[in-house]
Amino acid sequence: MCAKSFFLIPTAVIAGFSQAASAQSVQFEASAAAIDEVISGKTCVGGDVLKFGEHSAKTSGHYERIGRPPGRYETGYGTILIKRGNDLHSHVATVSVKDHILYMSVDKYLCSP
Repeated sequence: MCAKSFFLIPTAVIAGFSQAASAQSVQFEASAAAIDEVISGKTCVGGDVLKFGEHSAKTSGHYERIGRPPGRYETGYGTILIKRGNDLHSHVATVSVKDHILYMSVDKYLCSP
């Protein structure tokens, strides 16, 4: 019984370490600048289609989610704020700048011009 435990514990530690090491190969960023770099002026495709117009620090960008009324968007640290008429809501967001991927709420989107 002790021999099995002796073998299983190091194996579990090594397996856990290799999973953690592979997870570190993807770099997530949450700054407004990184989010803007990935989404501004892009169409992002995932579970649905999101279209983000050009955005700068001084102006909000046009936002369209297929099947919903258009609106405007702003970015902040780890957030995308969407305003449609008088309704304002936010999404938690991170990006992988290198891979052009937006992680918004529970969805993943590939963004391209």
